[in-house]
Amino acid sequence: MRTPREAGLEGGEALEITTSDGVRLHGWFLWASPDRARGAPTLLVFHGNGENVTGDAGWHGLLRSFGCNVAAADYRGYGLSDGAPSESGLIEDGLAALRAVRARPDVDPRRIFLLGSSLGSGVAVAVAEREEVAGVILQSPFDSLRRVALRHYPIFPGFLVRSPFDSAARIANVKAPILVLHGDRDTIVPIESGRALYAAARTGRGFQEVAGAGHNDLVGLAGDRYGRWIGDFIRGAPPNK
Repeated sequence: MRTPREAGLEGGEALEITTSDGVRLHGWFLWASPDRARGAPTLLVFHGNGENVTGDAGWHGLLRSFGCNVAAADYRGYGLSDGAPSESGLIEDGLAALRAVRARPDVDPRRIFLLGSSLGSGVAVAVAEREEVAGVILQSPFDSLRRVALRHYPIFPGFLVRSPFDSAARIANVKAPILVLHGDRDTIVPIESGRALYAAARTGRGFQEVAGAGHNDLVGLAGDRYGRWIGDFIRGAPPNK
């Protein structure tokens, strides 16, 4: 499905992005409300491994219900995007997506937040290390992807096992406020990995533990708290300059 409407989401459009190395990425942009209010914050979402924009349609719709524009793009080699994945490539994809969202006339560039889930947490941290954003939300994040991937090989594809994605080293350079959400029964990325990442951050604004949640059911088990945590974080973060 190339458009949000084909997935049952009204008030959105396809987002086509070309990276600095010429790779074409496919994504979506959902407006917070039908009037496309410029004042709304924007969540730029980076999905996990084995996911894509279409498969995450329900999640994107939920995030929009919190009063945010929602933008998301498939990494190279994922979903409808071209190319082959690599750590440097995924980071460039994240930077290209941020540039594309910033350039939109219906987006306030001072109120763009990154939300990275699992693999996407590594992309979000790397992007926020290089570019100013209003805030960073990390869902089931890791401190080092290589350490996590080696524990679960062959669940992870080869390029991830070979990719360090050393988020713990990068997050110390992130100036934006950071919120971490993690399930205490996550067997793919143990909560200890998320705690280690949060401990390395200089701008942490909260670590929310979801009791009983694993890697893929955090949103459902968090229930109404999920929207409250994200909403409170966004409202409490000042616009970046």
